[in-house]
Order: sequence, then C-alpha cells, then structure tokens
Amino acid sequence: MSPGPGKHREETRNECSRFLEYLKSSITPAMALTDIVRVFETMCWEPVENSLILFETGTFCPAGGPLFYFSLTRQFPHSEDEDEDYAQIHVDVQYEPTEENRAFREAMLSEGFQRDIFEYIRASRAFAYAQSREYLRVEIYMDET
Repeated sequence: MSPGPGKHREETRNECSRFLEYLKSSITPAMALTDIVRVFETMCWEPVENSLILFETGTFCPAGGPLFYFSLTRQFPHSEDEDEDYAQIHVDVQYEPTEENRAFREAMLSEGFQRDIFEYIRASRAFAYAQSREYLRVEIYMDET
C-alpha cells in the first residue's frame, strides 16, 4: 500500500529541509560562483526520484527593484503521480542589473536534456560573465508550487 498524498508531501518537505540545510551550511557569503555551483551540484548527486534541475538567468524585478539572477533550482514532486505540485530549493545569486547582463536570459530544465546540465551551466555565456563579476548576495530558500 502506498502512502497517502499527505504522507508523501511531508516526506518531500523533510528531504528538502535536509538539502536546504546542507546548502545553507556549505555556501558562504564570499564564495566564488564556481564553488556555489559545485556545492549545488554535490547536493544533486543524491538521487531523488523524479527530481528536476532548473538553470535560469535573467533580469527580474522583485519588490526591491530589478536584479540580474543566476539561479539554480531543484524541484521535487509532492506526489508520485507528478501532478505539477512541487517543492523547490533555490539558490539565487543576485547581481546589479547592467546593459551587459540584460543580454543573458535563459531557462534550461534537466528533463530530457541530452548532456549533464552542470556541464551546460559551466559552458554557458551567462556563467562566464557571472563568475567574473562580484555579486550582491546569495539567497537560499525553499518554496512550494
């Protein structure tokens, strides 16, 4: 007998909380982007069925004003039938927006990806740009869709 939807949701939250604590304890404020990506990748080595990785860059305008984001997200389905209900762990590296970084806007999901997504991230123009710049802050958090 499989666990009910509430049980699976709680297990997912517990697992995500453990991953979140790992990221928060491993990523320091002055850490280089290369090392931030490596820590995130290490967290992703632990297999979780049906989890996906999202790499996203772009200039977005949250409540405090526009920022350039270099964002890594791992999402976990809350239920075994993958009903688009997810828990997500985010690592958002935020930069001052400039004309130069406005050109970087992409979103790549690991699902159906033909190569290692972390190879793709490290080879991206956005990574080359962002690793050579000083970021404002790193936000590490979990949310649910």
